Amino acid sequence: MILLNAIKQLNQEPIHLHLYGNGPMESEIKKVIAQNSLQETCILHGFCSNIGQILNQYQILILPSKTESCSYTLLEGMANHVFLIASDCPGNREMIVDQITGALFHCDDSAQLAQSVRYWFSHTPERNAVAENAYNRARQYYSTKQMGDRFIELYQCVLNK
Repeated sequence: MILLNAIKQLNQEPIHLHLYGNGPMESEIKKVIAQNSLQETCILHGFCSNIGQILNQYQILILPSKTESCSYTLLEGMANHVFLIASDCPGNREMIVDQITGALFHCDDSAQLAQSVRYWFSHTPERNAVAENAYNRARQYYSTKQMGDRFIELYQCVLNK
């Protein structure tokens, strides 16, 4: 709901929100969209199996979760050169360096999220540079080999205890 509250604040901006996925809040989300006349601004796509291809169509990816560990959504955004805005929770904070590889906002602050979207949407060169930083960070720290090596280290550590 934090994301929908932010979009309500941006209703006069030429910004559209595309929501992907299904879940238990789907009917509540549809209700809020209808109550706030956001049908033209918020587009619901449901489940999608080719999100990597779809991400290339967008300028900004927003992940407004309250808890995360290692978000594959953020990794896919990084790998596709998409600018990231995510809630400032432990997992996101480990992946995104605020203002360097993306932007973080306080989990319950829709005004801060709206302000961040407004700023980054209108600052294309800066947004593209930060997205490139995120891409490089993903290649450096989150490649398949790097992640596999970390899992092996973790398993070896657990087995040796």
